[in-house]
Order: sequence, then C-alpha cells, then structure tokens
Amino acid sequence: MKMQCIKVPGNWFLRTAFTADGNGVPAVKISADPHDYQKTFCMSLRKSGDGKHKYDGDWLLGNSYVKFRVFLDGKFIGCGPFRAVIDGNRMEHTFEFPGIAPGKHILAVIARCDGEGLAVEAVNGTLGKWKVLDANKIIDPICWEHPAVYGHFKGCAGPGEYFEHLRGDLLPEKWMSAGFDDSQWQDAEFHTVESVVETAPFNFEYETIRPANIRKCADGRYIVDFGVERIAGLQLTGTADGGLVEIRMAEELCDEERILYQMRNHICYQELWQFAPGRQTLAHFGLRAFRYAELVNYDEELLPENIAMQVVRAPYIPAAELTTKDVNTAKVWQLCENTIKNITCDTFVDCFTRERIAYEADALLTIGSFFTFNQFSAVARRHVAYQLKHPTWPNEWSQIIPLLFYEYYMETGDKTVVDENFDELVEYSSYRHLIKDDMIEEFPLEVLVDWPRKYRDRYDTGDWKYLSVPNMLACKVLKVLSFLAAETGRDKVAAELIEEHEAMKNAINARCFNEASGLYVDRIGSEKSSMYANMWALYADIAPEKRQKKVADFVAANGMDCSLYSGFYYLDVLFRYGHSKEAWEYIAKADSKWQEMLNAGCTATTEYWIGDVPMMSLAHPWGSYPAHFIVRYVFGMRPTAPGWKSYEIKPDKSLGFSGTLRMIRNGQELTAIL
Repeated sequence: MKMQCIKVPGNWFLRTAFTADGNGVPAVKISADPHDYQKTFCMSLRKSGDGKHKYDGDWLLGNSYVKFRVFLDGKFIGCGPFRAVIDGNRMEHTFEFPGIAPGKHILAVIARCDGEGLAVEAVNGTLGKWKVLDANKIIDPICWEHPAVYGHFKGCAGPGEYFEHLRGDLLPEKWMSAGFDDSQWQDAEFHTVESVVETAPFNFEYETIRPANIRKCADGRYIVDFGVERIAGLQLTGTADGGLVEIRMAEELCDEERILYQMRNHICYQELWQFAPGRQTLAHFGLRAFRYAELVNYDEELLPENIAMQVVRAPYIPAAELTTKDVNTAKVWQLCENTIKNITCDTFVDCFTRERIAYEADALLTIGSFFTFNQFSAVARRHVAYQLKHPTWPNEWSQIIPLLFYEYYMETGDKTVVDENFDELVEYSSYRHLIKDDMIEEFPLEVLVDWPRKYRDRYDTGDWKYLSVPNMLACKVLKVLSFLAAETGRDKVAAELIEEHEAMKNAINARCFNEASGLYVDRIGSEKSSMYANMWALYADIAPEKRQKKVADFVAANGMDCSLYSGFYYLDVLFRYGHSKEAWEYIAKADSKWQEMLNAGCTATTEYWIGDVPMMSLAHPWGSYPAHFIVRYVFGMRPTAPGWKSYEIKPDKSLGFSGTLRMIRNGQELTAIL
C-alpha cells in the first residue's frame, strides 16, 4: 500500500495538534520504517529442498529496536515497533486515548528512523500540521567532549541501540505542551512510501520502577539498585544547578563501590547527560537490560522520586502460583518467573543486551516456562510465526522449529498458525531431501551437539559423517511433523512422514547402537558412546523399551556434565526414564546450578552456568526451564490433547517435595497438591 510518511532520518522531535471529534475512542495508528539487519555477520543457511530458495539468518538488528515514543499532552502513551514477521514490512501500532475530552490536544513523538520515516494516521479525530525539530545534537551517539567516555572499544549500547549522550541544555522546554511556540521548527517533509503493513498483534506493557536501594559512595558517586533486572530505560531528574552527570548501568556489581558497566558480554552502558538548571528530567529513548545504575557528579541528595526505570515488556497476565515451604525451590521458581516476566518483549530472545535475536533453541527452552507464568499467548504465537521467517545458523536450531510449533499447539490448540506455516515448516526443517538409505550422511550447517562449543570435545565428530545426535533429532522432527500434518488435515503427508520416521528410527537403532556395550555411539563406525548420543536416543524416543533402562542409567551416571542448553534435554530424560529423584536434586538442592545463579546475585537466569565461560549475559530466558519441569514432572500437570482439552495431573510423590500448584492453562483453573 502507498502511504505518506514524514521524513525523519535519525533522531527527531515531532508535534502536532490532535483533535478528538467525540465519536468513538480517539486513537492514532503509527508505523515506522522496517528494521533492517547487519548482513555482514549473517551466515547463509542451506538452500531449500527444491534448490531455489535461500534462507538467510538475520543476525543482529542493524538499527534501533525502538523507533518511536508517543506522548499525548506530555503523557507517555507507548513505543514501538515490533520486528515485522516479513522483512521489508512495516509494523503498525494503534494507540488509543480513552477518556480524553473532545477538542484539541498535543500529540508529540520522539522518532528514530531511517529512509522511509514515520506514518501517523488519526482514528476518531484529526491531525493538525506537523512541526519537526532535528534532535541529533540532543540525543548524540558520540561524546566528542569526553572521548574516553564514548570509547568505542568498550562496545555499543546493544545491537542497533545508540549511546545517548543527552543534551538537556539544548532540549526545548515544555515542547510537548499546548502553550509551546513551535514557529521556529521546520514544517514536516512528507514523501510517498509503498510498503506492506502488518498490524501489531499487541502493544507493550509499561511500568515505572523506583529504586529498592540508593547508596552514596565515599567519593560522592551514587549506586542505585532497582532490585530486579528488567528491560527498560533510565529516567533521572537533575539537580537545581544542572550540570554534567555520567550515567552508568549494569547487570551486576563489581563490589560495593562499583558496578560492572563494561559488562561480561562486551556491551558498555556509559553515557553523559547534560542537565539544564531547575531539576530537569531526562530519559532514555532506547532500551537497555540492567538492574543497577551508577551516577557520577550528581551533586545533590539523590531521592527515590528523582530516578526510575521505565520498563517495557510484553503484556503479562499471571498464570501460576506455587506455595511451598521448600525455600530452595521457591527461590528457583521466583528466579524463573522474574525472567519470563521481565525479559520478554516482542519475541523470545537470547538476551536483550548483546544480540536481541530470536533463536530457535532459546525459544524451545523458554516456551514451556513462558506458558507456566503468562496467560498472554499472543507473544508465543507471534514468535513461532516470526521464527520460521528468521532462521539462525546452527544445524540443530533449524531442526528445532517444528518442536517449537508443537509445544505452542499443545498449549493453545491454535491450529491456524500451524496450518498457515506447515508447508514451509516441512520444507525448511525436515531435511527429507538429505535422507539416503534412511539416514543423513552429512548436514549442511554446523552441528553443535552442545553449546558452548567446548562441550563438543566430549563427542566423537570424526569426519562429521553419519553423526547420531542430529540424525536422532531429524528422526524426532519427522514424527512431530507427521502429528502436525494429521492435525491440519494432511493425512497423506502425515502417513508419508511417519513412514520415513519409522524407517529412520530403525536405521539408527541398527547402525548407531553397540550391542556389546548396550549403548548408542556418536557416529557410525565410532567406538565412543558419549552421554550426548544416549541422551538424545531417549529424548528423541529412538531407543526401544528393552534398551531404555541401561541407556538411562548410563546417562544418569554421567551427571549433568553438559551446558545449560543441554541441561534441558538431560533433565527431561531423567524425569521421563526412571531417574526423577536425581533430576529433581539438580534443580532443588542447595548447591544446584540455579542456586549458584542466585548466590551470584542474579535476578534472571543466565546464559551459561556461572563460571562456565567469561563472556555471558545475566538475563537469558532459556535458563528458566526448571519452572516448566516443576509443572510437567514434579506436579505431573500436562495436556493430553491440544489446548488442554484433556489433561492429566499426576504429582510425583516419590520426590519428597510438598507444595501446592495452582495454574490457569488455556483458560482453565487447575490445582495439583503434593
């Protein structure tokens, strides 16, 4: 469609009159130019089965995550946009103004756009003439006066986010109010843009959080603790005399007197804000993920009302309540809940500091706990549709997408998104065209086995041919796709897929199993039977019943000597194959990996195990899966038909755990007691 857009490259202030006509709910529809991506770091994915289509991994957001912030009569209304499902599309948000009086109001927008700019349309009202001000000197990505603060080697503020060295002394006073004289501002320049527009499925949720603690250091710096890490911007009121204040933010402390603003993942949150006299209030345009703030050269007493987190997150409707006297379990549960609530925006992402990317494996490990805590399923629906259009580079990640659709479908019963995407799902993720003699000899992308890569050293990759782990996953994918095909009325395809699954399963059992040891090997021809090959034989339902006990005993005896990523499959296997007590101890015991996160001061689950690798984020939702296992295996609450149309509740009384779990699953209130 063709639309008139305001040309606002970079940072701009926009203002106009909005006249509510008194009919219906007044609102505006806003869209900005679509997100593009840094293709420099993208790895090209395989061609599709027909050899014609090429899938490109969209690696890092190449421009700002937030492109506009909207205000009505000076009050913040919302921000956007989401990343469009299809690259090149615009994402349109509607912001309603219920309860405002008929007549004139001031609509103000802070925009950060590229070539296409901003389109704004009134609903049940009219817009006046737009006036605009170039704000690139007010929101400056580079600090020319203090290059040591800018220090490019320290890393950026996050993918696509600018540093915001704010010049409050250049900020027009009360520019969002009705009485402001904008006669010196430019008239907006419009141009015609042709683009496909997607309707945003929801708007973000917003909250202002005041400090949990403020401490003044001996040298006058302030350390501010907001209690929990969240996705937010910082808002700060300056002193009576104004002046230059250095702003630092971080996920963690170095010690009681310092925060780690040059973070573990090489991102740096360090900016300079120049305040005008008179206790002026400034705030970030973009988003960060942080818990702590540090202020340098703030020469008055810092009061709680002077500083705040302006939180942005996906809508959150609580779905679960766990009551227990087991302190360790309660703490882990709360850690997982904080993660899901505070580190989710438009899609499931790995972390919000370094990459902000929707990864397939991250989503699979996250989605169960997301549904545990949040009834707002539109976030998950949006993710599965987005993920298929934006695949990433590891081999197993591309294979995992059907499992993600399956989990979403079982939780919601929403068949539409499965049906709409099924053909592409099969084409991209089934690897059917690579199967020869019922197995896949060589995979097109890098096979990880585990992540970080150092764990792969425990697996015999040999010449990278006929690896058992990705073949087992491919076999499971065929079965999942067969189920989804049948559910969407594709009976012929379902029969073909299940036949291929059975043939592949038989081949793996015949060619990747060592009869002498009773264990699965890492690849055809290998004598090594790693924990990974045997864990996946169970997770992918490859091992026949007669082999399961020995294989499960071997996996359990190995211990959870794997990454946080593989810990998901490891615990699932232990819970399902007779080792639930061991699995439960890995979550609930006082020295568990999740207790280590808590002992390190984390308020969200981390990217890796504490101490595993030096470069990591401290807010990585894929580590929140203990909550899902508490629901699924400890309280035994699981759907037996899509959308929880039927379900079972079978608490595991052998664990010695006591508590009550109350949940809402797809609109139904359920209770399990131990």
